[in-house]
Amino acid sequence: MFNDVSSNAAKWLYVPVEIGIREYASRLLFSCIAAERGYNVQFGKKNALTRAYPWLPKGVILDKGASHWRENEMKWRRKHGFRICVSEEESAVCYRDAAWFREYRVSDKTLQYIDYYFAWGQGQANIISDRYPNQKSKIVVTGSARMDALRSHFNKLFDDDIQKIRKQVGKYILLPSNFVHVLWPDGGMDGFRKHVAKHGNIERTIGKDRFDDFLLHKESNMNVFIESLKRIKTQFPEHAIIIRSHPSEKFSFWEEVASQIDGVQAFSSKDGQVFPWLLAADGIFHHGCTTGFEAYMMGKPAIAYHPIYDERFDKELSTRIGPVAQTIDELLELLEKSIRHQVEYHDMKWLNDFVMTENEELASDRILDYIDKIELPISKLASPSQASVYYLLGMKERFLRLIRKMQRLKNGEENEPAHATKRWGNKSTEDIVFAIHKLGEETERFKNIDITKLRGQMWYIKNVPEHVNL
Repeated sequence: MFNDVSSNAAKWLYVPVEIGIREYASRLLFSCIAAERGYNVQFGKKNALTRAYPWLPKGVILDKGASHWRENEMKWRRKHGFRICVSEEESAVCYRDAAWFREYRVSDKTLQYIDYYFAWGQGQANIISDRYPNQKSKIVVTGSARMDALRSHFNKLFDDDIQKIRKQVGKYILLPSNFVHVLWPDGGMDGFRKHVAKHGNIERTIGKDRFDDFLLHKESNMNVFIESLKRIKTQFPEHAIIIRSHPSEKFSFWEEVASQIDGVQAFSSKDGQVFPWLLAADGIFHHGCTTGFEAYMMGKPAIAYHPIYDERFDKELSTRIGPVAQTIDELLELLEKSIRHQVEYHDMKWLNDFVMTENEELASDRILDYIDKIELPISKLASPSQASVYYLLGMKERFLRLIRKMQRLKNGEENEPAHATKRWGNKSTEDIVFAIHKLGEETERFKNIDITKLRGQMWYIKNVPEHVNL
């Protein structure tokens, strides 16, 4: 399992990826930058890394969240010699209510076990430190590594995908869906309510009555979005309407919607990352989706459509970062401007409070500057007998996946991609080597990065000096 992994004295860094179609590019870029700085990096699927930690050298884990229900997990890792840093994938930019974010995504129970919490911007840092002042020294503003991959000089990573998309669907207007709260794969709204409630998160955040209002609000807006599709298609007959399903949504719902409207097509997240879909689109409209923020960062205007607006639930960022439509006529007018490249943004300096963007330095480098300060003991790899235990756990996971697949077939869900597939996808070593080449093409970096495939969706990434013969 780990025979090809070096056991040198350099620091070990673990970079887990939970939702590959969202985090893959940015966390791979971060891993390459870390490798250039001398780290032994293990990059890959979060669940695979989690199972492997007992047999891996002690190092720093760059985690993606510090929710209260992860207390025991973080406590175990710290007790067994690992150090933990957090670079939040959601951030406060994804939450309309600051109280919801600080109660749902962070906790003093988990913050006590981390070395640093890397905030996207000063606003997020304030939300956390105001709630947990005794942890303030750990909250540092670095910006988000997720935003690094969206900088224009890394857009070449998506060139081939953009060409494939345009060849496949032609000109199109994109709806990146954000209705997972209504379209939860296991039980819809009721299933999502149970999912959120299982850790007491409804009571901790906004309360049951307001949460139920939120779900009804999302359902009402979704219904208006669906009704709007025919008007949009009629207004723009030369454009297809592409619905890009959220990775945690029930994709078959959008397949059914698309089948009933000529010129509308649905694609799931198993069709790749959303970024090339954003870059290839002539127009984008969404309902408070982080994708709208990502589109702006990539230089693509995105229209926030709020046909039924409620200030309690509609995210502040999405209604400030770009043009907003509250009626179908306003939406059609803004889409027309977008197609003609006539959408303008006003002064966006205020955005720096949400995410540090003005500094030319990459957030990844600022994050690594802090990780460099963490001292770790030199540790060795697992013995072959320990590694064999990990192999058996992998066999168990594959068996359980087979059981779940058979259950989906039994329930008539053969067209619905597995939840793990939608959120991660399957990456080959060739895919990763190609991505690293594209990431380094414009900057002339990463020429000496070496990739070794480990078991499952895990890779060992290191920098090999030019004078070393492999």
